[in-house]
Amino acid sequence: MDSDNDTLLEITTATELIALLDDLNGDGIDDGRLDTVTPTGSATCPPMGCSGYELANNITLSGEWTPIGTNSNPFASVFNGNGFAISGLSINASSTDYIGLFGAVNGGQLRNLVIVRPEVIGRSHTGALVGRAMNTDITRITLQGDGSDT
Repeated sequence: MDSDNDTLLEITTATELIALLDDLNGDGIDDGRLDTVTPTGSATCPPMGCSGYELANNITLSGEWTPIGTNSNPFASVFNGNGFAISGLSINASSTDYIGLFGAVNGGQLRNLVIVRPEVIGRSHTGALVGRAMNTDITRITLQGDGSDT
């Protein structure tokens, strides 16, 4: 739902974050690629439509994460973390390419996000935030750890 009418749909739970897999362009229409609970629906967007997502609070993930977007079907929208944090990001995919919170982004914007103690293993095109970013603006992203990692 876009409760503040800024064309960005609010994400408040890990389940809603996972549902971005079904709406990679951020228009609020479930693309039906996966059987997920979508946080969106055309009735929740303002009259001018939706243009992406924003976090409305901190989110803790659990279990193995599936990256949002692939090289052949990338995320192509806005993701504004609003300064909130995502913790618990865990991916162990040593034989897989395009690994991160976002696997691949093309023509998107990723901004204002804190990622706390990510544990991400991939083969090629791997990062905590995004595995591969093409034509994408990335601003004000912070990775936090406790300093004990080597």
